[in-house]
Amino acid sequence: MEAFKLQSFLLFLAAFLLVLTLIQAEDTGATITEDDTMFVDEAEAKAYRPRRVKRGWRRIRIRVKRITGEERKEERESRSEQARRDELNRFCTANCWSQWTPYSPCSVQCGHGGTRTRTRSKAPPARCSGWAAGHNCNGPSLERPGCSVPCSNGGTPGNAMCSCSPGFIGKCCETKVTCQHPGRPAHGDVTPSAPPHDVGTRVTYKCETGYRLQGTNTRTCQANGQFDGSLPTCSLVDCGDPGTPTKGNHSVTATTYQGTVSYSCSTGYKVQGDTTRTCQADGTWSGELPQCQIISCGALPGLENGVQSHSGGPPGNVYGGEMTFSCNSGFYLQGSRQRKCQLSGQWDGTQPTCEPIVCPDLTDPQFGTASTPQGTRFGSKVTYTCDSGYMLQGDAERTCEAQGIQGVWSGSKPQCTPVDCGDPGLPQNGVKTGSDYTFGNEVNFQCQPGYFLQGSDKITCTASGQWSAKLPNCSACPLNQYKPGVNSRISCVPCPENSHTLDGASTDVTQCICNYGYEGPAGGPCSEIRCPALNPPDHGSIAACQTAVNDTCTFQCDPGYIFGTESESATKVCKIDATWTGGNVTCLECPVNTYKSDPTSCDSCPALTNTNGTVGNVISGCVCDGGYRGPGGGPCDDIDECVEDNGAGCNQTCENTPGSYRCLCTIPGYRVHPVDSTLCEVEKQCSVFGIPENGGSVCHHEFLTNTDRCQVKCNKGFEYVERTNAFEVCGPATNWQWSYEINKTPVTGCVEQFFPGVELEAEIAYFVDDCVALTSTQRREAKQALVDILEQRGVCKQNGVSVCNISDVQIECGPQYSFGGVRKRDTSGNILWFRFKIKTQQKPSIDLDCTKYCNGSENCGECAQGYMTETENMMNNQQKEVQEIFSPVGSQINETAANVTEAPIPPPVLKIGTLVLNPVPNSFKMDKNMSVSCEDVMEVRGTSCVPCPAGRYLPPGGSTCHKCPPGTFQIETQQTFCLPCPRGFLSLSGASDCSPLFKIIFDFIKHVGELMDSINENEDDISSLLSLK
Repeated sequence: MEAFKLQSFLLFLAAFLLVLTLIQAEDTGATITEDDTMFVDEAEAKAYRPRRVKRGWRRIRIRVKRITGEERKEERESRSEQARRDELNRFCTANCWSQWTPYSPCSVQCGHGGTRTRTRSKAPPARCSGWAAGHNCNGPSLERPGCSVPCSNGGTPGNAMCSCSPGFIGKCCETKVTCQHPGRPAHGDVTPSAPPHDVGTRVTYKCETGYRLQGTNTRTCQANGQFDGSLPTCSLVDCGDPGTPTKGNHSVTATTYQGTVSYSCSTGYKVQGDTTRTCQADGTWSGELPQCQIISCGALPGLENGVQSHSGGPPGNVYGGEMTFSCNSGFYLQGSRQRKCQLSGQWDGTQPTCEPIVCPDLTDPQFGTASTPQGTRFGSKVTYTCDSGYMLQGDAERTCEAQGIQGVWSGSKPQCTPVDCGDPGLPQNGVKTGSDYTFGNEVNFQCQPGYFLQGSDKITCTASGQWSAKLPNCSACPLNQYKPGVNSRISCVPCPENSHTLDGASTDVTQCICNYGYEGPAGGPCSEIRCPALNPPDHGSIAACQTAVNDTCTFQCDPGYIFGTESESATKVCKIDATWTGGNVTCLECPVNTYKSDPTSCDSCPALTNTNGTVGNVISGCVCDGGYRGPGGGPCDDIDECVEDNGAGCNQTCENTPGSYRCLCTIPGYRVHPVDSTLCEVEKQCSVFGIPENGGSVCHHEFLTNTDRCQVKCNKGFEYVERTNAFEVCGPATNWQWSYEINKTPVTGCVEQFFPGVELEAEIAYFVDDCVALTSTQRREAKQALVDILEQRGVCKQNGVSVCNISDVQIECGPQYSFGGVRKRDTSGNILWFRFKIKTQQKPSIDLDCTKYCNGSENCGECAQGYMTETENMMNNQQKEVQEIFSPVGSQINETAANVTEAPIPPPVLKIGTLVLNPVPNSFKMDKNMSVSCEDVMEVRGTSCVPCPAGRYLPPGGSTCHKCPPGTFQIETQQTFCLPCPRGFLSLSGASDCSPLFKIIFDFIKHVGELMDSINENEDDISSLLSLK
């Protein structure tokens, strides 16, 4: 891998040095011939200045290709023109330069060491247009004296900068310490938004409805002029899966804010609840999840005297279910025997009924009565009763039954006979008195000693033929009771307290003897036998118990304690001799890291548990080891601190380990803090993005990738020419260098934006006796006379206010020409041509009253067309005014007594002292098309004029700003040339300054090395190497 890195480095270095060698010629588009002559076009030639070349470099001569075809043609046509050309050369040489421009502002904003420049351009008179193509003006076109600019706010001047007093910052101490606008998140707002944002100002962020704030909601302006924290974001609320009902489905437009979901159900089911729900701003779906309820036909009415049962399809009264009907015994069915639930939610068929079956009426028996309280319908009963003294013989009750759909009575009709109760009998161990068993007679009963009467002691024969009561019983006295004598007592006497009998049917109290555990004579009294009270052992207890004979007392050891080896039993019993069974009971503690598994054993704590150094524990006292969690006694599970402790306090990423965790720094450019391992500290980060002159920057920091993105934003009336709306990126993908640093394209300032002027050109010819003989004074007066005529006729005036300028007035003798450009010679010398322009001046867009064109809007960039349309309309009016002066369409009225005649109004004459100049008929021409014009060293960009920024120049006569060629630079704006780099320095195309050659090579080698290291770490990063320029 090391050999690969070295080879790659040498290849890039060789390629870089080769580019440096050839870049001077290749980037300019020039051609170098074998004799070291470089041919360039005229625009590029004006950007070059003579300079010394470095040893070992080729010395190149620059020649300008020039074609002066018209002069050569004239030379071939006539040698006699030579003298005229010599005179023309002297004249044009003397009048070659324009006036010096005012000095430019000092090149430094403040401090010492600046320069200011003034220029003049090649501007020979119109008659020298042919001469200018092949001649240069004598003398310099540029002057550059030194200058200095005072500092603002009491700063101390230095070399191109100032040392600021406390409370001010900036290169020239022009800025009071305030914070820039804190930024406004997309779909959000910040308050307060309007400046100034002084130190300590706190701004608050909030999101639009349907968006949720991600990040801090407040930021404070710090003393370093920056707001703390980073700009939060507003993310669209997502309500997630809305759910699907059983036996249904749903259709979702979106799960984000204001998205909707619609529900439908399978065949046989219908939606119960909301059919449509909407994602709300709080992240929840409106309403509730509906249910798909199977279609129900409703419960059928009950079938009186019958049965309806499910006979097919799904259970219940739902779609597809079938019900079958049948009648109870004694009823017959009328209607549908089967009905089915339809998709419409209705049952088919008709609801049946069960009609009753009826029996015939009955007659009373002799000496009795037949009672039918239920009537004669099926299932009703008839009851027969006899008169007093008579007994029913036969069926006492008959039932109405069915034979087909007819009713018949069961059994047969009974009869009534006289009553005889019969012998009631004699109870065992009893005595009976009375022997007449007919209606109205009584029988009496008594019991033998040791027995008691259960039942009535007297019964009577009733009219129904039954005794008034059942035969009584003589029952033996139960154990522990006795009864003396023959009588009708209904109970026995209990034995005295704590005594009992050995058998039942006892006849005397002396048969009651004392119970076990008691002592005393037969028949009592009896006293209880008791054992002495017991004491609990240390670390133990006794369950509540008594001390009588056979009472048992149970011992228990406290939790964590077990019975000692000398303990014979955990229980003691009171014996008949008033002593306890067993010996002494003791309780011992379970050792550390053990627990009481049963009353006599201690086991070790389960895996991953301990007793925290304590003794005498139960299993719940075995708690989980550190880093584990579970119930007392386990099982114990590893605690994921990363999930349950909100990342365990880790600044970025938490990684769980058995019984513990560790913190990682996964965001590029961060490393674990050497002191606090939960924190991540910055190891690599981007430099602060600079604030361009006349503008600012809007930056966004992506925390998860540690990447900064900044975009230059210009003040009102200014434009960022280099990369409008382009983003500059800095982060791990660029090895923490800004993209403009890698691409060697520095961020320049914002240049002022102007709206262009509009101009029209016109020409007219006048007769003159000898045009060539006119003096320079007469020529100036002739120009002024033409301007005076135009101004007197109201050209460039509206309501007394100047709206344009009459400029660039030029005069020339002899040749006639038109805007078509084909020049024709006229040697008469009696024609004087005037050529002039009507034009408006360009205006800074910052000064334009946008409200005039934009209904109060302040965005002039959207209203430039309105300004241009108004300007063009105004210039159309001026065009008509000039047309009326020199090529009128009106008339002059000559009146006579008889009639009126019309004649054209002639163009005005010009008076120059004593000379009177008359216009040449039909010589007036005016360009119908207006042209857009910008001031010197500005280019037309859309509907605006923009000065060439630093690092660019506009060749004289050109319309587009060009980048300075490699090896040159331009620190100023609005320049017509570039300066050569000093010896030992180099620049790339479009540079605003030069860098030492060794520094460029060093930076290149350093960048290649860093990229090679990055490739070793991540081969996918090869794309970074390919982005190098």
